[in-house]
Amino acid sequence: MVRKLKRALALLTAALLLGTMAPLALAAGNGQTPLYEYLGYGSEQAFLDEWNWSENEEATYDWWEDTYQNFVLQCTEDPQLMVDWYGYTLPTAAEVNGLTVEELPKAAAWEMTEQKYEETYGWNYGWEEPEPPTLSVQLMGETVAFPDAQPETVNGRTMVPLRAMVDALHGETGYDGGASSVTAKVGETTVRFALGGDKLYWTGPADKAPEGLVKDGAESYLPMDVQPYEKSGRTYVPVRFFAEAFGLTVQWDEWQQTAVVYDKAALIDSIDSRFTVLNQWLAAQPARDTDQAMRMAATIAVTYTAFNSIDGDESFPLNGTLSVLTEGQSYQMDLKLDLYAMVRMLIDKAAPYVDEELSKAIDLLKGDLQNATFEMIYNADENTLYFRCPLLLKAIGLAEPDMTPKEGTDAWVRIEDAIDQSLLDAAGLYNRIAENGGKLTIGALIVEPNEASFKKWFVASFWQSANDAADGLELFLGDGKFTRNGDAYTARFDETPQEGAEGLAGMLVDLDIAYVKGSVVLNTRTGVASGTLAVRQDTYWRDQLLTYEFEGDAQNAAFKMSIHTNNTGKLEMEMQITEKPASGSPAARPPENDKVIDLNDWLGLPESEPESQNNVIAVMVP
Repeated sequence: MVRKLKRALALLTAALLLGTMAPLALAAGNGQTPLYEYLGYGSEQAFLDEWNWSENEEATYDWWEDTYQNFVLQCTEDPQLMVDWYGYTLPTAAEVNGLTVEELPKAAAWEMTEQKYEETYGWNYGWEEPEPPTLSVQLMGETVAFPDAQPETVNGRTMVPLRAMVDALHGETGYDGGASSVTAKVGETTVRFALGGDKLYWTGPADKAPEGLVKDGAESYLPMDVQPYEKSGRTYVPVRFFAEAFGLTVQWDEWQQTAVVYDKAALIDSIDSRFTVLNQWLAAQPARDTDQAMRMAATIAVTYTAFNSIDGDESFPLNGTLSVLTEGQSYQMDLKLDLYAMVRMLIDKAAPYVDEELSKAIDLLKGDLQNATFEMIYNADENTLYFRCPLLLKAIGLAEPDMTPKEGTDAWVRIEDAIDQSLLDAAGLYNRIAENGGKLTIGALIVEPNEASFKKWFVASFWQSANDAADGLELFLGDGKFTRNGDAYTARFDETPQEGAEGLAGMLVDLDIAYVKGSVVLNTRTGVASGTLAVRQDTYWRDQLLTYEFEGDAQNAAFKMSIHTNNTGKLEMEMQITEKPASGSPAARPPENDKVIDLNDWLGLPESEPESQNNVIAVMVP
């Protein structure tokens, strides 16, 4: 009896193995499909342009093809390789990756080929320590050429040859050898200084006067903490004082050892000249008093439909409300959601590879999931953020009992020095523009956040980043895209990114975007906007279609969004948003009797450093 049972099990095992290998063997018949065709590229070169990111000449297309086909053969002949690679049985691995078992050898072979490339020709291949960057000056995004004398550092300041800088600004220089006096004129502004002196005398339009001017009788000057000098027949000046005297902004890129000089107002004006329609629409938005507290309220309805061609599709809802009270840069947010149906569905769908304890935990948290709340208070004056989410703290406690706060799961969590100063600067854009009596424009919306983001790191990338953002927006909403009918301007776009494209179009290619289609209607009298957008993404493992619909203005708006994944499911979301003046102000901190946990204490981290040492890294611009 035992021998018969063993033989039956052996036959069953053999049958299962043959059943698994049979479709793989059939798939091997197509194993010679060229790699570039398998991944959807039109040619070998198009594939190389995308995937040989290390630009190594040894990583030829033949190397890619031979490596890939070799892995396809190995995976077909020995399915255990794929089991080891994915960490699942073949049916489970196929389900996780949205594939059939027959498709697994090629998918696994491609992933193995990618890893082989990175190991063989990746970033560390032939690595040599790069030469330290040389001191340079960037003006309006371009590196200034110094043909016969180079910038140098003196007492922590970047000194530059005067004539080369003035030439780059299309200005004029003058010298009085007898008085050792030098003048430079750019536009309507003239500066004068003496070699070895510490005063930069300034003459120009009153509205262009730089900060820090000191009156000296009928003249005005900027005090300098480093003196101009002559060296090898060239006059050297401190780039910061010189550039700021002509109304330019100066930043320092420590990484690139580059003084970054630019005309911020000119950059904003240049970008705005490409978006006059959008700026007219922005000007029509309801006026806002920055001292007035505002309350934004939103209703959220989300539905996920899981496709099932046999038993019928299933739908799972997620509904909620959002309320945000703002005043200046401080805010108070309350979010309420019913998460249970959606989370339960995700756990059930992932059942083959979800820990049983996690599934039990979801049932234990059912009540909290059905009435999930998330509250947040941000005190801008103290740069301190508080949040309270009982569901989160309970879930953490279930996973790590030692992490259960002694103050209870209903406590608030406090985060000091919560937001980096550069982000605060960007967030305060709207208020600063309103306080200065100006209008919000596309140029300001692009330049200000980019400038804030690049203030500490990669400053030399700011100019290019701002222009790239403007180029990308112009592709869809530039003036050339609109047609007019009275106060209504309509932009229609149908973009199919092409291989080799640059800027935003190139980014769309990198993201496997097949097309972007849609239209936008802007009313420059009422400030209302409406539109639709469809974005198709085709990758070798899945196809998705994202759609958007919207209508409204800055105070009343409706949004619809869907994400349709081919043969898998569809996520749909609707939001209704209103914003109105509020009588109260955001809370500065939680109610007095509520318990508060300090994040660092809870996580056992050292105390945060003062803001000047932690979030804001003050780097003196030479």
